[in-house]
Amino acid sequence: MKKRFLAVTLVLVMLLTAFPVHAASNPTFRVETVSAEAGDTVDVYIQIENNPGIASIRLEATYDANLTLTGISYNNALGGVYQLPEFMNSPVVLNWLNFMGDTNGDMYFVKLTFQVKANAAEGTCPVAISYDPENVYNIAEQDIVFAVVNGGVKVVDCLHRNKTVVDAKASDCKLQGWDAYQVCDGCGQLFDTA
Repeated sequence: MKKRFLAVTLVLVMLLTAFPVHAASNPTFRVETVSAEAGDTVDVYIQIENNPGIASIRLEATYDANLTLTGISYNNALGGVYQLPEFMNSPVVLNWLNFMGDTNGDMYFVKLTFQVKANAAEGTCPVAISYDPENVYNIAEQDIVFAVVNGGVKVVDCLHRNKTVVDAKASDCKLQGWDAYQVCDGCGQLFDTA
């Protein structure tokens, strides 16, 4: 009995190592998370990942009250036609259709341009998407289920955009020198010149 059990176990182990199991990656709509300072204008992309081939997408994008949607740009590589919404209020409808066939491959679906309010506090301003399963399908009108990963705009105190270089100073007998470095003009944080 022990020999039979060991033989069966050995065969199973050999089969599992000979034919590794790979989980198929799920189709996903992913909203980027980007950093910005209060008052900035930023672009947030909605990506299509593990695309099995789609001909229609209709999403609703909801965004934080500290963000003002100022622009929507669809990816021309998708082909087909898109519909710009009449109003840019949250939630905004993002609608695209390709009558000619499925669009394949991973790419961005749409770029959302936001103005961050000047008085926005530090923290994340969410940008979330949702959809009715019947509104994402391929050319054969088969619904395609996509996972959704939401993102947003992370408001930070300083992005260290502008820095002043402080030149190196050699040491001498009386004073200690230093290597060249950079100082952020916005917050004073020190950075290596590299």
